[in-house]
Amino acid sequence: MQKELTLYPVHPHRAQMQREIAAYRSLHPKLVQSHLGHFVAIYQGQLVDADADPVALHQRISARYPGKVVLSRKVQVEADPVLQMRSPRLERTA
Repeated sequence: MQKELTLYPVHPHRAQMQREIAAYRSLHPKLVQSHLGHFVAIYQGQLVDADADPVALHQRISARYPGKVVLSRKVQVEADPVLQMRSPRLERTA
């Protein structure tokens, strides 16, 4: 009997995190007005905390919601900014 392999295992909390991301996107226009440049925490679709210091926010969220799925993001102008990664260009010499 051959066992089927999963190429990319799905994290058990993936669906919950996707719901929090969707909530962040829907809250984004208001968050830009009130929290631009700060870090926010979204839990069960609601803004539950915010701080300019991501470490302080993480400490409070970890204490208040231990083991829970809480989205923490920096509020930027774009809800989903495009990440650009540069890679070195290798050239052949002679």
